[in-house]
Amino acid sequence: MSTLGTLGTFGTEVRSLAADMRPVVWSVAGSDPGAGAGLQADLKALQAFGVHGCTAVAAITAQNSVSVTHVEPVSAALLDAQLAALAQDLPPQAIKTGLLGSVDNLRVVCDWVDRLRGRGHALALVVDPVLGATTGASFADDALVQTYMQELLPRATLATPNRAEARRLGLHIGQTSGTKNQPPLAITGGDAAPATGLASDWLQCAQTSGWLSLPRVNTHHHHGTGCTFASTAAAALACGYCVADAVVLAKMATTHALCHAYAAVISAITQSPDPAAACRALVRGFGGQ
Repeated sequence: MSTLGTLGTFGTEVRSLAADMRPVVWSVAGSDPGAGAGLQADLKALQAFGVHGCTAVAAITAQNSVSVTHVEPVSAALLDAQLAALAQDLPPQAIKTGLLGSVDNLRVVCDWVDRLRGRGHALALVVDPVLGATTGASFADDALVQTYMQELLPRATLATPNRAEARRLGLHIGQTSGTKNQPPLAITGGDAAPATGLASDWLQCAQTSGWLSLPRVNTHHHHGTGCTFASTAAAALACGYCVADAVVLAKMATTHALCHAYAAVISAITQSPDPAAACRALVRGFGGQ
């Protein structure tokens, strides 16, 4: 677990937890053996933010920093068993989804969101709709995309697609959020052409709407930035922040992480941003140690 002490800084004015407890966030996503993205990147971001991260494996991938060579979803029964075990002992304040791998797995997540909310849990759901890899590998067929649109997105507290994912899901900049199929949105712009020198994300939620921009970080070490962004937003929501504030914190943390990215491999296309460095900076900025 994180030793940053961030629970004393982030969100305790909103969440009321016992002094020795931390908010719990589940990540339901794919496993990346290179640890640059997926569940491994999610855990780094969650621990850096000072919440307790739990993982449920929805898919197993064979990948490195250069390419994805194989993706295999786990069975819906196995995913359901993982979530049932977590629910008994570690009920979440937020769930973040990534690569789900199948329609059946997506529906397992929907069932657990409904179950937990039905028990009175104030549960945030952050949907990072991982439909493909930046290398071009596709993770979702048309049936899975339709099920995202019809079943998972309507349950989301926040969705964090990139531009390409948003187009495929029928989510549009400027369209009213809160409609049946358009939840509060942060459409990230890291995959957009950097003509302006800015990385601009479109934020639309109950509190505000508009562009959230910071100077684009010139680095090749950007594997897993979408995971870091969505996980940090989920951590902030778990701590009690509203959607707009959670997205601002996610933007700040991801940008700072890119500034501190590192190469962990021989190949030129590489590894990860550093969410721990990012969150240490945020802690200092908010008056922490």
